[in-house]
Amino acid sequence: MITGLSVAGVEGSLRRQYIDNQSLAGRGVVRGKTGTLNKVRARAGVVRTKDGSLLAYAFLIRPKNEYNAMIWLDRVTTAISTCGCR
Repeated sequence: MITGLSVAGVEGSLRRQYIDNQSLAGRGVVRGKTGTLNKVRARAGVVRTKDGSLLAYAFLIRPKNEYNAMIWLDRVTTAISTCGCR
């Protein structure tokens, strides 16, 4: 299942994401699937952290601003990838 998920900044639904300075570190590291419902944004997937831990994540938000929501999702998943979780 993991290899079927999009790679941040590389392929699939995450190909054009992770473009600002605070989320560049997530490119090629974060894997996930986007989701959209009326006035709702979602992202779920897995990420390998700096210390080698494999973490699953899922976010479901109801944004006031669609663009800001996508940037936030990029940044929060990047933050997870740069943590040392052990």
